[in-house]
Amino acid sequence: MFSFLVVLMSALQVVICIDDSLLQCNSSCAVYDFKYFVDKLLQQERELSTYQSLTNCSAVALQAQIEAIRAELFYPPLNYGGMKYIISKVPFYNADHAITRCGAFGGYLAEIDDTDEYTALKNYLDITPNVNIVMIAGSDAVTRGTWLFQRTGQPVPVLAWAPKQPTLKGQENCLNLRKDFGGLMMDVECDYVNFDSSFMCELPSVS
Repeated sequence: MFSFLVVLMSALQVVICIDDSLLQCNSSCAVYDFKYFVDKLLQQERELSTYQSLTNCSAVALQAQIEAIRAELFYPPLNYGGMKYIISKVPFYNADHAITRCGAFGGYLAEIDDTDEYTALKNYLDITPNVNIVMIAGSDAVTRGTWLFQRTGQPVPVLAWAPKQPTLKGQENCLNLRKDFGGLMMDVECDYVNFDSSFMCELPSVS
């Protein structure tokens, strides 16, 4: 148990070092630290399942530390429809890595199932500072122009495209929301990353 908490606090210290100054360096700088943290976090998630004998006090303390880590990585959450949505603060490699990051917290890339949910997430993006572009669930990599959720393979039911979108060219197979387009959608390359782009996770509200 002690060694587990040491690993957790070590990862937290790494994350605390990630601040706005990293946005001035090249992409490998912030992403490297984030990858180190996520590798540790995934290890902790696996180990956590073995600690069924934790006392209530220890479990609460551990959950508080996980919440502290999440606060360093994500903006304050939106609670909507029995789910929790969080937008990342730090850069990522590509859609697969974003999916892994969400999975580390028991979730997945945000899946927009109806227009009410779309409006809620669009408004959430609008009030989240320092973020312009956010990756959500949706890909047409299997069949060009047919958008499916990566997790389930089900059709994306809401597609609110920005002007001249989708472009349906090259490798632009992933789905983003853009604040400067009024929260409308655009297709982008799945490894499209810059310092004003983030990803949005959807989690059970108890996570």
